[in-house]
Amino acid sequence: MATRSVRGAALLGARQLASMVLSAISAIVLARWLEPSDYGMFATLNMIVFGAATILGDLGLTVALVRQPVEPPPGEWAAAKRLLGAVSVISGIAGAVAVSIVARSGRLELALWIAALVVALVARFSRAVPSARLQRRGSFAALAVIESVESFLYFATVLCLARAGFGAGALALAVGVKEVVGAGAQWWAARGGEPTRGVSAHYRRLIRVGAPVQASGLAVALTDVFQPLFIGSVLGLAALGQSTWAYNLVLMPILLVGAMDRVVLPGLARVQEDRTLLALLTARAVRINVLVVFPVVLAVLVAPGEMVSLVFSDKWLPGADLLVLFVPAVATTAVSAPLLHAFNAAGRTRVAMWLSLTWLVSTWTLGAWVTSTWGLVGFGAFYVALQLSYVPLWMLAARDLGVRVWSETYDAVAALLLGASVGSLVGGWLGTALGDEQADRWFALVGAVVAGELVFCSVVWLVENQRTRADLTFLLRSITGGRRWPLRPALDDGQHSRGWRLSYVPALDGLRGLAVLAVMFHHANFPFLQGGFLGVDVFFVLSGFLITALLVGEYDRVGRIDLKRFYARRALRLMPALVVMVALVCAVLWFWPSGTLRSDSLSSAGWSLAYLSNYLAVLVDRGLGVFGHTWSLAIEEQFYLLWPPVLVWFLTRGRARAAMWSLAIVSGAVALVRAITWLATHDVDQVYFAFHTRADALLVGCLTALITTRIRQDALARWAHRWRHVPLLVGAGLTSIAAFASTSSGWVYVAGLPVVILGCALVIAQLASDSGSAVTQLLGHRLLVWVGSLSYGLYLWHVPVFELVKDAAPQLAYRYLVLIQFALSLAAAVLSHRCVERYFMAVKSRLVPSAQQPTQRSG
Repeated sequence: MATRSVRGAALLGARQLASMVLSAISAIVLARWLEPSDYGMFATLNMIVFGAATILGDLGLTVALVRQPVEPPPGEWAAAKRLLGAVSVISGIAGAVAVSIVARSGRLELALWIAALVVALVARFSRAVPSARLQRRGSFAALAVIESVESFLYFATVLCLARAGFGAGALALAVGVKEVVGAGAQWWAARGGEPTRGVSAHYRRLIRVGAPVQASGLAVALTDVFQPLFIGSVLGLAALGQSTWAYNLVLMPILLVGAMDRVVLPGLARVQEDRTLLALLTARAVRINVLVVFPVVLAVLVAPGEMVSLVFSDKWLPGADLLVLFVPAVATTAVSAPLLHAFNAAGRTRVAMWLSLTWLVSTWTLGAWVTSTWGLVGFGAFYVALQLSYVPLWMLAARDLGVRVWSETYDAVAALLLGASVGSLVGGWLGTALGDEQADRWFALVGAVVAGELVFCSVVWLVENQRTRADLTFLLRSITGGRRWPLRPALDDGQHSRGWRLSYVPALDGLRGLAVLAVMFHHANFPFLQGGFLGVDVFFVLSGFLITALLVGEYDRVGRIDLKRFYARRALRLMPALVVMVALVCAVLWFWPSGTLRSDSLSSAGWSLAYLSNYLAVLVDRGLGVFGHTWSLAIEEQFYLLWPPVLVWFLTRGRARAAMWSLAIVSGAVALVRAITWLATHDVDQVYFAFHTRADALLVGCLTALITTRIRQDALARWAHRWRHVPLLVGAGLTSIAAFASTSSGWVYVAGLPVVILGCALVIAQLASDSGSAVTQLLGHRLLVWVGSLSYGLYLWHVPVFELVKDAAPQLAYRYLVLIQFALSLAAAVLSHRCVERYFMAVKSRLVPSAQQPTQRSG
């Protein structure tokens, strides 16, 4: 049955995908033929007719019939048919009264539209039992054919009537045609008689199971009427049209999920007694939903404004922001729908009911206040926050079903964030490079979407290769009739020795390489990546972590920390390359034409060698020329002078825990000082260059090292394996921040840097503790490790090279300028590494205490 269910899901999914294509084409055409007010009028009519009828709905009988592990007796089918027949009659009578009242008022056109919706409503009720019977039989091919025909008729009807000038009536009449044709076809496909006697005994049981489901549907309907009732009355018909248009557009991928999930409930119902198989099938349903829906979400997130302008016309641009804010609902629905089906299959229909009631109360209280205060954008933001109500459902699924949503979706979430960020960057770059012609805009939009989708697929495949391959193979074999179900790879915690100690981790060098590349892109003024300066904070956290880990390792092995040797090693590692760079650049500047660059650079050289250039940048009202980047080296050197003696004091007194608390308190104080300084002065130089406003990154790195070195290695390895997805998610978040941050953005200093620093600390701890994760292996690629090994030279040389090349060739095209700058910087870094750094690192290695083994490079 599972194989047949998955094949049915593919059929219905393909049908819904085809319907989405037709819907997209229809929406593009209708956006030019209809006005926002037409959508607002249709939303109001649809709410009045279908919302009022939802009070009874299908009484939850569809779920009550489908969720049973065995075929329901004929009496239950007959009882359900009678109950829904009564609902149809009541709805028809109420609708006829409404049509009569409207017609007597002289609104004959409006009465016709309402009559069409009433007919559609009666047809929808009458098809509930045949649809449930077809689902029980597994006749998904028949369902797919019927729904494809009715969808085609709907779109053909609505386009013809809209072109004829029917306005909102085109939508209402097309719904009537669709429902009548679909109901008739399903009745014919599911034909078969049920006994007309002995059905009364089944009423109570069906209603008892279906009542919570119907209560859930009622709550959803009362939540949905918030848009036409509240938004329509408070913000007007045009705003309601924009909201309805955006909401309906976002509903397309949700409908795709719904079509696929219609076969999940009967499939899960048959295995509800086998909790292991139930958990496996539910988890796979979650993951397949995510893999199908997230690419659709990504296409919307990449360039929503440009997509709306090009595809739908500029009059719908006010709905573009809502489109983005509604998108999280697609993701959470894709994740949560199989969980709700699993609970329904297990007979726990009240879970969905309580979730729907939460949405109802929240929308009509907090949502009403937010919408009345901030308008449509406030409603969209509230809708984003409302998705948090799914979190208890996910926790309940982990506890009772054994399905951990985070484990099933973390790679896809990270891939979505990365893909959206990269796609936005590519789209912005293409838009700037190509121009404003419509063909160029289309090319930029398509290029952005393709780039985002490629990143999404690559990340999902690289991070969870085995599991993704197993799930896709399961899907394909089920569709094609294969019998073997590939199993997912099991987690292996392994056994580890006591006492974690830092050893050489290539991934940390790879992380260093990414950080220096980000800084170089920032200094090259690379479009749409001005936040590359955050790479410096990655360096800070990494330096604090490595230095502290090395010192603690020395103390644990030797029993003491030799500060003289430590400072000698630091001097040999850092100073020779800096002295050579400053000397050679000053020699070049001596013969350089007079100007601001020459004078500022020569006057700053001594401060750079003394590791005080950061405070020079704060004190003087000018730039530091080609040595401006040495401010970060000054901060690190000041840290080296202060922290090791303090650490020795704590360790020799056995107060490592006090050291951790002290680091946490002081780093928090530094972040607070930075935020207060910015809010009080808005002085970028003070918050950006001063040691007392930037030391928190180094201190958090120290704290991370103390925590990891004081945890048993087996416990740390288990934690690292469990949270192996952290680097990917943090990387996605940092990429998103880097796309929008700038050195003049106040939010960076108040909230952005703490988030970046804590994220980097988690990444570094995970990379250093788990050598087997996909992200660790990716960052340990030899190309990234090679760039990381040159990171100090690249950082030293790239700013002088960039500035001198730009000053020497100011008219050179940007793309050629960047290529020359990067090539010369790389050449200078390689020469520095081979001719200067390597020699002094060999001398430095002789100063390592005899009991200490070589570990991670710390500079």
